[in-house]
Amino acid sequence: MSISPVLTFDYTGSLQGLTDEGRGLNSVTAEGVSAVPEPGTYAMLLTGLGLLGFTASRRKVAAA
Repeated sequence: MSISPVLTFDYTGSLQGLTDEGRGLNSVTAEGVSAVPEPGTYAMLLTGLGLLGFTASRRKVAAA
């Protein structure tokens, strides 16, 4: 089951006209946000690092 992330912003102060000059951001709360990356993220990271390593090793051979 997937939970949709929810961001909640809490403002303080009173509204002054059409601008937000009288308001200040008090806090931001994030609910339903996972701090652990999905396995696909690790796979993309390792693939990218492998491609960088492959490219670097080919450049060393070509320069020699």
